[in-house]
Amino acid sequence: YEKLIELLETRLRCYSDMAKNSSTAPTVLPFWYSDSISACWDIAGLPHTVSGAFFGPQSGISSPQVPAVISLSPSQPEQGVTGWNLTVGGGGTFIFIDPRSSPKTIYARGGKTPEEQKLQLDCTLYFNKETKSPLEQDIIKHCLEPFTMGENQGVDVRIIFDGSAFEIREHPAKHSSTIMFRGTF
Repeated sequence: YEKLIELLETRLRCYSDMAKNSSTAPTVLPFWYSDSISACWDIAGLPHTVSGAFFGPQSGISSPQVPAVISLSPSQPEQGVTGWNLTVGGGGTFIFIDPRSSPKTIYARGGKTPEEQKLQLDCTLYFNKETKSPLEQDIIKHCLEPFTMGENQGVDVRIIFDGSAFEIREHPAKHSSTIMFRGTF
């Protein structure tokens, strides 16, 4: 129910903001508000495809780099979870991004684009270790698994986007290098 509560709290904030402004302007839902986590990705101005590379948590030249083109899309209702999917090279979903408090963060930006104000979203990343693609297995083994601690399957991350550079970083930092993915749009 966390996601529903998050959306309801964002809706209440939006309606409260609308009520404050209703004496001076017609009451209209702002374009930066949505009842759907899926729509938040587009409202925030985040790209759907990014070219870049995955990195391991080691710093310096020894850190593995795996070049990849990632595609991001909202989860589908039949998945039973709400968030965003990440695929590599046109394959199936091998990373799920739990948006946590992203709807509130996106609404609080008031419709600003990433170029106007750098976007930072705190999320949790989960990856599917059962994936079959050699590229996905390479990314998991050399770049993502080293960020997990023990049995923990999720990695807390911060997605950062300024309109051209897109990064996924471990947040809060637990390793010397926190960059998990960096690319350009």
